[in-house]
Order: sequence, then C-alpha cells, then structure tokens
Amino acid sequence: MGRPIDVWKNSLTSNNSYLCTMFNPFKFIFTIILLGFISSCVPFRAFYLAYPDEKDPYRDKANHFQASDYSFQFAKSAKDWGEAIKVNDWTRKIPFFRSIEDVIGDYPNNAFLIIRNDTILYETYDETVTTPSTSFSIAKSFVSAMIGIAIEEQLIGSEKDLVLKYIPEIKDKQYANELTIVHLLNQTSGFKFDWKMDANLYYGKNILKSLDHIEFEHPPGTHQHYLNICTQMLGIILKRVSGKTVTAYLQEKIWHPLGMESDGFWNTDKQLLERTFCCMNASARDFAKLGRLYLNYGNWNGQQIVSEKWVNQSICRNATAGSSHGYNYSWHMGLKEYDDFMAEGLYGQFVYVCRKNNVIIVALNDRVKPIKQHRLNWKYVFRQIVDQL
Repeated sequence: MGRPIDVWKNSLTSNNSYLCTMFNPFKFIFTIILLGFISSCVPFRAFYLAYPDEKDPYRDKANHFQASDYSFQFAKSAKDWGEAIKVNDWTRKIPFFRSIEDVIGDYPNNAFLIIRNDTILYETYDETVTTPSTSFSIAKSFVSAMIGIAIEEQLIGSEKDLVLKYIPEIKDKQYANELTIVHLLNQTSGFKFDWKMDANLYYGKNILKSLDHIEFEHPPGTHQHYLNICTQMLGIILKRVSGKTVTAYLQEKIWHPLGMESDGFWNTDKQLLERTFCCMNASARDFAKLGRLYLNYGNWNGQQIVSEKWVNQSICRNATAGSSHGYNYSWHMGLKEYDDFMAEGLYGQFVYVCRKNNVIIVALNDRVKPIKQHRLNWKYVFRQIVDQL
C-alpha cells in the first residue's frame, strides 16, 4: 500500500476527469489558510501586508497634533560634520572606516540628526526637514512621559496603582488583581505572547477587543517580556483619566510646551483610539526634543514638564521585580560609562541621548535587509560618534 499522500495524488489522476478538473489543491490550501485567519479574528490585511513599513501611517485613520505657536529651534553648526565623523561599517566582511555621511547614504533612511549642546552638527532627510516619519516603538517613551505627567497632575494615583482601577475589563483574568501600572511600563506584566492579538493591535479595527484575549503566563513582576499590549493599555489609561484623546493630551502637555515646529499625527483604530505602542508620526527635529527634555531631567528652559523624580526613575538600571538593566519605564538603557539611554523602535528608529557629551542623535530608518541591519549596530555607531565630539 502506498503512503496516504501518494493515494491522494493518484486519486487526482484517476479516470474521474471531472474531479481532476474541478479540484485545485492550491486553491483548496489557500482557502483553508484564509478561513483560518478569518476564524481566528486576525485582520485580513495582516495577511497581505505582513510586515510593518513606512507606508502604514497613510493606510490608517489618525488623530492629528499641530505645531506649537512657540517654536524652539536648535542652532545650526557652521561646520559640516558629515565627512569629519568616521565610524566602522561592519556590513561587509572587513570593517571599513567611513564617514557617517557615506554610511547613511548607503542605507534607506528617512532622517538622521546629530545634536550637541543644542546645535545641529549634521542632518539629512529623505524628503524634507518637516516631513513626518513613523516612530514605531519610540512612541512608548512618549507614553511613559505622559504617564509621569498624569501622576504629577494626580489624574493617576501612582505607578503602583492596580491596572484594574482603570481597565476593569480584565477583572476576570488570572493575576489581574496583582497587575500594576509599573508592570506595564517595565514590560513585566506576565502576559502570554499572542501573535493574533499583536496583529489585531496593529491592523485591527477595534483595539479594545484585544483586552478579551489577554492571558497570563507568569505572575506580574516576575518575568520581563516585551509586549505591545502593555503600552496599549497605558494609552487606554491615559485616555480614560484625561477625558481626551492621547493625541490631545500629548499636544497639551508635551508638544506645545516643547515648541514643536511641525505638525504630526498618531494612527488609530476605527474608533480613533491611538495605537499607543507605536504609530506616532513626526519630524526628526521634534523627536529630538523628547531627548533634550530627558537630557535636562524633564526641565524645558526653566519649566518642569516631566518631574525630575520621574525622569530619574525612568532612566535608571533596575533589575528588581522581574525587570532588567536594559529596559526601564519604556526606555532602553545604554552603558554606564557613556551615561546613555534611548527610545527605540522597529527597524532602527532611535532617539539616543548621551549625557556624558550632551549629545542627542535621531535615526529614523526604513526596513533594510536583515543581514545588513544586524551588522550595522546603530548603538555602536552612536557611541563612535560621541567619542569624536
């Protein structure tokens, strides 16, 4: 007797020519896959778009924020540092020592910006200075800042508040009565990863429905696992405590006080709830101002926008309660000797801050070939830049 697959194949070439004509195995397999996506409640566009990219912001609805009436401008260096700064390019077998201008020119890049002492030393753009670029997970650090502001304004009791207080929809979930805001900030929620939920968060029409699919894999505060749902829940909390959209709260508390010079927008679901784990779109110069704010401990030209206490809590290395030295309060920690930290997003989106040399670097990259992206370690590039300033 032949193997089952051979029997099935033989049946397709039997005398029943009608069956052979009507039955197409490839269409059948495609139909099964399609039905699987539909039955699992995964948005169909997640199937055909697959990878996030720089075109996604224009496929979705969005809430818009406007440039500030007061515009803070970085000074511009008279010297062009693009050729003067040299870095190692590891994208080939032998590392080449090349100018930062040459390296940036070889990779798809929406914007690259180097600032020291409030002066722009080098900047380059795929389009214009004011063109908004998507941030991917850089948005998480903005959300963290807004949580700190909401606590200072007593809209939120503290980061130790139970999430249940603000999102009662999860009351029937295991460990829900232990989950706090700080667990969401530190990615120590204990939630189980679910790719279907992630697809719904990014491509779905109703973000709130994702709360139904939350499952715990560990008790909160015991394991660190980076999940988009954590920051999305912070966004839901911000909307509920402020009584306005997260975009409107951002504009009031950060965008206008920091003198942002360009308009921007935040992608939303069909109900206009922001996808707060990502999808904030703005110019590189305006992203740099978040770096300047944290470089100066939350103070902006004499006005305390984010409390110094919150900033210090955010950019410290804390390995307690399931956390790690590398990630805290939705910021990525750098090296002690550089005193650096960064907001970081998919494909190499960065707002890098080095207090040692008073440097801010913004890199907003397109999706590149994985092998090249792996070899060109942007964090090492940033530190090589810092060493030469």
